[in-house]
Amino acid sequence: MTLFILNLLPFALSFFLGIFFITLLDNEKKISSSLKILLSAGLGLGLSSYITFLSFLLFNEFNRLFILTIHLILLIFFIKNSAISNIKIFGIKEMIKKLNIKHLILFFIFIVFLIPTIYTISLYPNGGWDAWAVWNFKARTLFLGQNDWTNIFHPTLWRSSPHYPLFLPLLNVWGWIFSTTPTQNIPILVSILFTTLTLGLLFYSLRNRTPLFFNILLLLALSSSSLFYKFASSQYADIVIGFYLLASFYCLIQAKMKDNKTFALLSGIFLSILSFTKNEGLMASVIIGSLAIPYLLKQRSLNKKKILLSFFVGVFISCIPFIIFQFFYAPQNLTFINGFESLTKPSDFSRLKAIFMFYFFQLKTFSWNGFWIILLVGLILGKKKMFNAQTIIIPLFLILYGGILTLYYFLNTYFDILWWLSQTFHRIVFSLLPIIFYWLGTSLFWNKSQKEK
Repeated sequence: MTLFILNLLPFALSFFLGIFFITLLDNEKKISSSLKILLSAGLGLGLSSYITFLSFLLFNEFNRLFILTIHLILLIFFIKNSAISNIKIFGIKEMIKKLNIKHLILFFIFIVFLIPTIYTISLYPNGGWDAWAVWNFKARTLFLGQNDWTNIFHPTLWRSSPHYPLFLPLLNVWGWIFSTTPTQNIPILVSILFTTLTLGLLFYSLRNRTPLFFNILLLLALSSSSLFYKFASSQYADIVIGFYLLASFYCLIQAKMKDNKTFALLSGIFLSILSFTKNEGLMASVIIGSLAIPYLLKQRSLNKKKILLSFFVGVFISCIPFIIFQFFYAPQNLTFINGFESLTKPSDFSRLKAIFMFYFFQLKTFSWNGFWIILLVGLILGKKKMFNAQTIIIPLFLILYGGILTLYYFLNTYFDILWWLSQTFHRIVFSLLPIIFYWLGTSLFWNKSQKEK
């Protein structure tokens, strides 16, 4: 029991850090209680990972006292400045009053949806290949390596992708703050936590926009796929990307719909956290940041420039850890060959053909339980609604992201293309599913979304 509490305590501190920070930002109380809890958890986990990274930057090692001290200082600061002593601001009193049988049923539904994840983890407690070869390996080196923690960037460890950002390993290290050994419980807990947050954010971001049966149908579609729970429980960074991608888009769309600077600031923060997760997260954040400029400016509002400024303030403040990592620590990508220049491994038509053939056969496979048929039916039913002014940024992002990804598969000829695709493509698709489903739900019920505004 004591070990269980010590495992949960760091993430409880992260949550309270996030909830008080968002309460401080959301002085107009524009964020509902359910969404505030989910976004706060993601924000708090991001802050904890950043603070842990700061320990390595300042002390060149994992300094527990410093990390805990900064957490407590920020916690006290946020509590004091958000006037959290007034319980109405936090929303606990209102949440208790609103509790009814429907909320209990929804809570039970979420528990049911988590059972496949927990079961899959029990079968593979050490995660997938990249869990112990990349993410957990780096976390253990950071935790145990003391002044030698920078060995994770050594060229001989190229199989561990030393150029990958450190968000997830740092978060695992934070989870071990009260432990003397890097137990496997923490990476498992992080996987379950982000799966819960992702499913919860998808459900509640659509809760007031779509019928309840549609929300449950989306969760059922996800829970019926063995691939979804395989990657959700793999202890990879892909589930982390999925959550922060959804959080970024949700807050960005809300910033435009509600003409709200708080949502814009949060979107910018989540976007920069996304860039610190993995190279795919970096690519996604650059695309979204570029699209956000015309997206936010194209609205009838006198505050659109202030909202855009708030968005980029969030981006700038939160991207500092990534910039430091990229310019001072990240080594060159050793698994890259430019196929346009290489004579021994050129990018040719057969490689491009193999990429598109792989896309076609994999997306129609029953492994995804017909997700793409559902999406196609949604596109047909939604017609113009799928490309409305509110959500147009999501399909634009998907087109650009898919195009750049395909170009990279074609350009980088270091790996055999079929092997590379078989190892990575499904994981990339998995991280995109939450925003694809969010786009589908919001667009199909566009008229209801307009009334809510």
